[in-house]
Amino acid sequence: MAKLHPIQNKFTAGILSPRLHARSDAEAFNSGVEDSLNMVPLKHGPMQTRDGTVFARIIEGTFARVFPFQLTPDSVIGEGFSFVISDSGKAFVIGASGIVGGTELVVNGQFGGGLNGWTTNSSGSGSSVNWVAGKALLDGGTSPSSFAEITQQILVDTDVIHIASYTVEPIVRGITGIRKIRIGTSQFGAEIAEGTNTVQFDTLANPVVWVTIRINGVFPEGEEIGDFIIITETLRKITNVTLTNTNDSPIIFSHSYTATDIRNLQAEMTPSEDVMYITSATNPVSKLTYNAGTNVWAFGEVAFINQPASWVDNSYPSTVAFFQGRSWWGGARDKAETFWGSKSAEFENLTTGVTDANAMEHTINRRGRIRWMKGVRNLLIGTTSGEFIVTSEGAIVTPSDVGIEMQSANGSSNVQPTAIGNSVMYVSSDGRKVFVSTFKWTEDAWFGQDITFTAEHLTDGNKILDLAYAKNPENVIWMASENGQLLACTFEPSTGQMGWHRHETNGFVLDASVVEKAGMSIVTLVVIRKINGVDTLVVENMSSSIVLDSAVVINNDTPSADIVGVSALAGNTVTPVVDGAVHPDISLDLNGNGTLNYVGSVVQIGHSFTQEMITMPEDAGSEEGSGMGFRKRWNKIILRILSSAMPLINGKRPADRTPQTLMNTREASVTKDIEVSNLGYDDRAQISIVQDKPLKMTIVGRFGDMGQSNL
Repeated sequence: MAKLHPIQNKFTAGILSPRLHARSDAEAFNSGVEDSLNMVPLKHGPMQTRDGTVFARIIEGTFARVFPFQLTPDSVIGEGFSFVISDSGKAFVIGASGIVGGTELVVNGQFGGGLNGWTTNSSGSGSSVNWVAGKALLDGGTSPSSFAEITQQILVDTDVIHIASYTVEPIVRGITGIRKIRIGTSQFGAEIAEGTNTVQFDTLANPVVWVTIRINGVFPEGEEIGDFIIITETLRKITNVTLTNTNDSPIIFSHSYTATDIRNLQAEMTPSEDVMYITSATNPVSKLTYNAGTNVWAFGEVAFINQPASWVDNSYPSTVAFFQGRSWWGGARDKAETFWGSKSAEFENLTTGVTDANAMEHTINRRGRIRWMKGVRNLLIGTTSGEFIVTSEGAIVTPSDVGIEMQSANGSSNVQPTAIGNSVMYVSSDGRKVFVSTFKWTEDAWFGQDITFTAEHLTDGNKILDLAYAKNPENVIWMASENGQLLACTFEPSTGQMGWHRHETNGFVLDASVVEKAGMSIVTLVVIRKINGVDTLVVENMSSSIVLDSAVVINNDTPSADIVGVSALAGNTVTPVVDGAVHPDISLDLNGNGTLNYVGSVVQIGHSFTQEMITMPEDAGSEEGSGMGFRKRWNKIILRILSSAMPLINGKRPADRTPQTLMNTREASVTKDIEVSNLGYDDRAQISIVQDKPLKMTIVGRFGDMGQSNL
């Protein structure tokens, strides 16, 4: 009998397809596992318990998705929030504070087609009011007493605060006349409020107010004032006026999406503003906005300037991207191969023309509906038949300089892609494969790599429904799938290293998204869970400090055994962790009340989950070559663990209690080599490693003493 000492010191390849279980010649074979559950292969090599989830809130409805709304890092209300849209007809900004912008009350606030709905007025030399291409042109004239203005009468509610604002195109030179937004009880009046850009006001019990935008004149251009020559420009181009009722309450909005609509939504943040556009093939484009200056949130339909006539019910754009200072739109049913680019620096202006700054419309000369768009080095477009880039002979794509080049013929589903460094990740048209498209300088082209190749069985009859990329502390792509499992792939874009893993929870995962907070990637899930026996939508955030799902943390000023009012877990049997020690499971009543066996100061309660991994069939070689087929027996199995509780190894748990540990305290996690003896021969010599407690486990490597008999 041969005596062997095999070792596996990395698990970076993750779960491997059964098709690879005899490929001991492949590098992945020696760094993969046959299966794992609720464990993540790390870039450095170990396999580690996934983070648990912390309960955030319950959502009305039966289906929902979550989208990341990423604010600037210095935002006073936080860096990022999750925007959840459910089939209840409501949408929620989870965890955000501020004022909700309500119904838009201004008529023709974006001046589509003219100044309809507005009353105009001008006074003094050189003053005028005109309209051109979706803008109100106000020239204040050539003296400080002259002015130009537009006004509109608006019906308002008398019991809520309102907010009004307007936007202008920037003036590139000169000293401009004073500009104001005014709220009055009479035409052109300002008795209620006045400001430069924005006003927040109480209607003072008036059911009708007037909103006015006024531009004052200045001294004539070149007039000498003392030692200075004043260069003036009083023409201001007003592009949007808005006035909404507001309510300081949880950030909740209404919408008209169905569950089918919600599944197919795509959303993209603008490059430089706190605005997210949301596309639906069957509904007009909407947007979620946050105004940091006024602390106001708003959600509603986008009023494009010169929106294409082909954008009609059931044939709106289904995807959006931003590239080279333009917004890009595509995927409309009736123009499946056509995409549109906005005017330069005007994301909602689709006025076409021949000048470089104009909007554009272009059609791919190859059959296949546009499914996604993404701006990285190029503007990439994925269709049902292949992947393309938008090209130009110059450095910038313009209406007169635009072309299309096909890069691959993989075909794409309507799952929104995600950018990973300089690569783009997207899902195949059948929903089973994930491709990473990377630009290769040597070929001057984009090439797609199928990263599901090593674990294709995970998506057999189980389509991928979304992609969410968490880049810190580990590079992990999280994916909801049709069977309610959370699939994931640890992926290092610089090296192409990848390892697949799967995760289950006491529920059905519908969607996942990622926001960045303080340099960390926060994964948010929407999960269907049973609460009092009823399927309920729950929003949860992954947390490295929890090894439970949908967990609630109770901090008692005085140690207590009472669990009171944990409605998120009502009617469930849950696992408590009391002051770091695992407590026997308890049942909560219909009100979320229960009692512990002993008191505790910090109590975590939630759904427990099993952590498990099964190693690949062992092939340590033989004198004749491969050791496959030989009967084997592990005489001694040794695991190197890192800051871990003792796991079960082939059903046996090493001694996990030491004399130094005080009674009524948990044995501390350890970093050491642990071992068990093993009985029985088989021809695979696989090792099962299980942690059945809500405690973290990190497996750094496995090795030991093995006997191998002849065939």
